[in-house]
Amino acid sequence: MDIQLMSARAAKAVIRTGLLRVAWLSWGALTLLVLLGGLLLHEYYQAPLLPMMVRLLPLLLIVPALLASRPKGYFWLAFIGLLGAGQGAALLRLPVLWWLAGMEILAGLILAVTALCIARQLRRQGLDSVSRER
Repeated sequence: MDIQLMSARAAKAVIRTGLLRVAWLSWGALTLLVLLGGLLLHEYYQAPLLPMMVRLLPLLLIVPALLASRPKGYFWLAFIGLLGAGQGAALLRLPVLWWLAGMEILAGLILAVTALCIARQLRRQGLDSVSRER
């Protein structure tokens, strides 16, 4: 019985590290795409750089919450991922940046789904540790 419990814990640890890797990669991709999109909008449409800074702000402010590994931080990250996907959908109206919009939607959705999976695992792990203490 102990061997099965240990192998289940090892499998959960491997899954969690894979999910964390995907979350950080999609966060980085979304951050770079927002930066690139802001610069391209500035170049092609002479848009000011302030909206790009406003879009980058939540992505940068969430980092301390992610380093703390709390479920609430990952729920917020999922919300930010959905906002990024929504912003990508808004960029679809611009014919020059359709490819950037598609990548931004994809990165935002991957980030949202991955962050929700991590938050679910962290919450279950927290509930398991509370039940073991009783």
